[in-house]
Amino acid sequence: MSILLQRKKSYLGALIAFVIALSGFQTPAFAVAPTHGAFSPISATWGVGAISIAPPTSNSLGAWSYTSSNVNTAQILGNIATIKNVGTTTITAIQAANGIYDAKSISTTLTVLPAIPTLGNFASITLGVDAAPITLTAPTSTSAGTWSFTTSNSAIASISGSILTPRAIGTVTLTAIQSANFNWAATSRATTVTITGGSPTTGPFADLNLILGSVANVALVPPTSNSLGAWTFTSSNTAVATITGNILRPLKIGTSTITATQAASGNYGSLSKTMTLTVQGGPPTLGEFKSVTASLQPFASNQLALIAPISNSAGAWSFTTSNSQIVSVNGGIATLLNKGKVTITATQAAAGDFGASSPATMELTVTGAKPVIGSWENVTKNISEGRFIISPPSSSSGGKWSFKSLDPTIAEVDGTEVLLKGVGQAVIKGTQAADWNWEAGESQLTLTISGTDPTLGQWVLLEAGIGDEPIAIKPPTSNSPGVWSFASSDNSVARIENEKLVPVAVGRVTITAIQAISGNFGASKPVTTTLTVKPRATHAAMTDINLRYNSTPIDLTPPTSNSKGEWSFSIENPEIAKIEGRKLSVLGVGTTKIFASQSSDENFAPTITTLSIRVTQSSPELSWQTFVIKAGSKTESFRKPVTNSDGVFIFKSSNPNIADFVNGELVGKKSGRAIITATQQSSKNFSSGVVATSIVVEPSVSVKLKGRVLRVSVVGASAKVTINGSKAKVGKNKVGPGTRKVIVTSGGERIFNKTFKVP
Repeated sequence: MSILLQRKKSYLGALIAFVIALSGFQTPAFAVAPTHGAFSPISATWGVGAISIAPPTSNSLGAWSYTSSNVNTAQILGNIATIKNVGTTTITAIQAANGIYDAKSISTTLTVLPAIPTLGNFASITLGVDAAPITLTAPTSTSAGTWSFTTSNSAIASISGSILTPRAIGTVTLTAIQSANFNWAATSRATTVTITGGSPTTGPFADLNLILGSVANVALVPPTSNSLGAWTFTSSNTAVATITGNILRPLKIGTSTITATQAASGNYGSLSKTMTLTVQGGPPTLGEFKSVTASLQPFASNQLALIAPISNSAGAWSFTTSNSQIVSVNGGIATLLNKGKVTITATQAAAGDFGASSPATMELTVTGAKPVIGSWENVTKNISEGRFIISPPSSSSGGKWSFKSLDPTIAEVDGTEVLLKGVGQAVIKGTQAADWNWEAGESQLTLTISGTDPTLGQWVLLEAGIGDEPIAIKPPTSNSPGVWSFASSDNSVARIENEKLVPVAVGRVTITAIQAISGNFGASKPVTTTLTVKPRATHAAMTDINLRYNSTPIDLTPPTSNSKGEWSFSIENPEIAKIEGRKLSVLGVGTTKIFASQSSDENFAPTITTLSIRVTQSSPELSWQTFVIKAGSKTESFRKPVTNSDGVFIFKSSNPNIADFVNGELVGKKSGRAIITATQQSSKNFSSGVVATSIVVEPSVSVKLKGRVLRVSVVGASAKVTINGSKAKVGKNKVGPGTRKVIVTSGGERIFNKTFKVP
C-alpha cells in the first residue's frame, strides 16, 4: 500500500471517528489498530541531563506513554528521558486506545554515548638537552581516566611512564592520552616539546647607572659565556634609552630593562639575561647652605623659614633634622624647641635634566633669649675695709649669678664676698647662668681700691757732672715697693730719660719723685730734692793690675786729680778680689773691674774711673814622701802628694811589673822599688804640676793554721820556709801537735816569724 493511500485511510478513519463522536455514537465492537510512523533510534551523550521523546506519527489520537527497559541507562517520566549512564535501553512508546483505534505500542533503541572530557591547557615544553628528566603533568580533565603519554620521536625525547627525558636537540609532538572512564570517553591532547641546546654558563650582567649628558653612548658588554652564540640587546623603554647593535644611547632620565639574548649555538641553547639601566640627571650645582644661629624667644612661635641653597635645578627641596627634640622640621619651616645644635640636611629632588642633589648640611644653633640686664654701678673701697658683699644687677632672667675678679692681685671673689688684696682697679665680672630659654648673661663693674700712703724717708741732695752718662736716680726710702717716676724742673740743666738723670749744663734744678701704687700702698705724695750739676774733675789714668793667685795683698794708689774730693775703691766681682780701704787681696783667678770713685768738692762733681785687675793661676806647691805597700794588696787611700791645689791627680808607675794603677787603685804586684809620678791637673786657681816619689813593694806573707795543717802563702817574691828549723814549703804543710815556729825568708832576709800551737 502506498504511503498516499495509507494517509487517505488514516484521514478517513479519523474523520469517521470524529463524526461518530459528534453524533454520540459509541465505539463499535470491533477496534482498528492505529497506523504508526517510524520510531527512529535515539542517540544521546552522557552529561546532557534529560531529553524529550517525540512519539512516532499515528492516525490515532490516543495518549502516549513511555517505558525504558534499562533504568540504569535512562529513566522515563512522561515524555522526558533522564540520562543516567552510558549504555543502551529499549524505549517503548505505548499509544492508548482512542475512538475506533485500539491501543498500540512501538519500540526503538536509546543509545547513551560517553561524554568527551573537558581538558585544560597542555602547555608546550622547552628543555635543554642537558636538563634533568622531568615528570609530565597531564592537562586538567573532567574525567578521572588514567593518562599515558607518547612522543613522536623518542630519539629527541623519550617517555617512560610520566617521565620525559631529553635526548637530542629538536622538536617532537607530545600526546597525552586519557583512557575512557565510567561515562567519559577516551580523549587526548597534544603539545610540542622543544629540546634546545644546553644552557650556557654566563657571567653577571650588572646593572648600569648613567648620568644624563655625561656620555653620548655606551658600548654594551655582554656577559661572559661558554657559548659562541651571538648576542643581541633590547631596551624595554626606548624613551629612556635606545640600542643599535650593542650601542646604547641614553635619552632621558628614567629606567629601562636591558635584555641581552644569546642565540643558540652548537650544543648550547638560547639564553637571556637582564639588567636595569638607570639614567639619572646630573646633580645640580648648589650654593652654600649657610649655618644659622637663632634665639628662642619667650612667648613666641619660635619658627624659622629654612632657606635652601641656590640651585640650577627646579627640584623640590626637603629638609630633615638630626634631633627633633631640639628642632622639628615640617616642610621648609623649622620650629625651635630647645637650646642646642642640630644638623639640618637639605636634599633637592630630581627635576628636568637634573638628578637628585647630594645632601647639603648646615648647623642650626638654637640659643636662648638674651636677658635684659640693668646697670651695675662701679664701687670704690679702701684697702683697710678688707672685704664686702657684692650684689648682682637686675635681670629679666632668673639664672644664678657668679662673680670673678679679672685682676686677682687687686681683688679676689669668693661666692658673693669680695676680698680686697691690693691698691688699684679691678674689673669684677658677673656671669648669669642660662635659665629655661634664657641664655647666659654677663655684666661688669670697676672696683677702685685706694691704699695706705707710703712712709717716705729724707731724700738726699743729688749731684751730677757735665757729660755724664744717664745716671740711675736713687729715690728716698719708702715702705712701699711701688715704682718711682721722676721729673726735672729745668730740662736745660738736667732732664729725665727712662727714669734716669741726664745732666745738661752747670746749675741747680728741683727733681720731683712720685711712687706708684703697689700692694696695699697708694701712690705717694710728690717729694722733691735739689740736683746740683757741676763739671767733672780731671784725673790721671790708672794702670791695670796683673797678679798671681797666691800674691800678697797690695795697696791701691788713687790717680792725681784737680778735685779735692776723697777717693774710695770697690770691686765688680768680689769672688776674684776684695778691697778693704785701699788694701786689695786676691781671692780667685779671673778678670774684673776696680772702680775708683772721687767724691765731690765745692767746685767739682763726683767722678769715677775704672781699671782692670787680672789674676792668673799659681803653680801648685807639691811634696811627696816615699811609702811602702805590700805585694798583692789594693788601696785607694795610699799616701798622696801634699799640695795646695785641688786639681785632680793622675798617677803612673815606672815599673808596672812591680806596682801599677788599676781602675784608680794602686796594686802591688811583686817586691821591689818603682818610681810613681803624680801629675796634678790644673784647677780654677792653680796650673798643673808634677811630683814623683819612690815606692817600695814588700812581699806579702800569710800563714794560716787549720787543724794540723799550716798553709803558707807568699805573694810578690820567691821564699823559703822552715818549721822548727826544718825545711818546709810554700803551700800546705802537715805538722804534728806541739809548738811550731814558722820562719819565712826571701833574698836572705826574714820576712815572717811566728810560733803556732798545734793541738
